[in-house]
Parts: sequence; C-alpha cells; structure tokens
Amino acid sequence: MAALDIKLGYLGDKDTLLEAISLSDVLINSSNNFLISKNCTGIAGLLFTLGGKEILELSEDILKNYENGVEIGKAYLTKSTRSLFGISGRLTHILHAIGMGYTSANKVGLKSTRILATPKAVYSSIYHSLELCEENKLSSVVIPLMCSRAGYSTINDPNPAYYMIRAQLQAIYDFNQNVKPKY
Repeated sequence: MAALDIKLGYLGDKDTLLEAISLSDVLINSSNNFLISKNCTGIAGLLFTLGGKEILELSEDILKNYENGVEIGKAYLTKSTRSLFGISGRLTHILHAIGMGYTSANKVGLKSTRILATPKAVYSSIYHSLELCEENKLSSVVIPLMCSRAGYSTINDPNPAYYMIRAQLQAIYDFNQNVKPKY
C-alpha cells in the first residue's frame, strides 16, 4: 500500500475545516466517548453544524452498541455512501479519535463528569485511527490538534498543547515506522 498522506494541524474554525475536508479521504474528529451530538463544541460541533442530521445518524449508529459511550483511547470509523457535507471533495469517512470522555450520566440528561484526556489516550486513539485508515485503504487523512485546550486534559500546565501534540506526533512516527503501539 502507498504511504498514507497525513496532515496535522489546527482545524478549529469553519474555513480551515472546509479546506481540510476538500483535500482528504478522511478527517479525524477529536472526539469524546459519545462521538458527535447536537451539543458538541470544537471540531465535533463544527462537523455537526456542517453535516447535520447525516453526521449525527452515523455517530448514533456506532453508539447503539455502547451503553456508556465508546472506549477512550480507541478510534471509530463512520462511512457515508457519498461525499459528506454536500461540498465538492472526496471526504466520505470520519474517524472519531477518542481522547477524552464523559460519564454515562450525559446520556440520560443528568450532570455528567468529564473524563480528562491523557497523552496515552491521545497517542492510542491516533495510532488506532491510522490503523483504520490503512485497513480501509484510505490514502489521506487530516488530524486536528487533540485535547490541547486547558481543562480538557490531565496535564497540569497552562498550555497542555505541547504534550498532546507530542503524543500525536509519536503515534504518527510509530505507525510510519511499523512500531507496535505503546498502549
């Protein structure tokens, strides 16, 4: 198989996200364990705003099999039969890389507790995302900065981005070097 074209960067605004969508087979959604919902923020929120009902339904199809949300540190692939978002481009897949989560109370409308991201979970979810790209013969992927905002990770530093980017880059490096995942 040809090398996977990997792009890593900031995707936190609509224009940057639309550009990434137009250039890739798959986009990684920096997701929590409930994937995409109407109340999501960040990339998941932008994806819902752009993709609406179809994006939500693709996520709900996965979640049907998980009472308390999907597993943190893993990745889950949603596929569409057409280009997503009704724009030109080839994006037909979204990979949900699960770096953080919420307790299941979120699903029943009670106050939920945030499960903070760790570099280990971010590394693992990116590595598993790249494996899914390879398994599904996808040729290009866009990876956002994950869990890099203060308050979303266990990193006790005003700027956790350094640690999360480092975890992502290590996962990409290990994948490209055929190194077995660390976690």
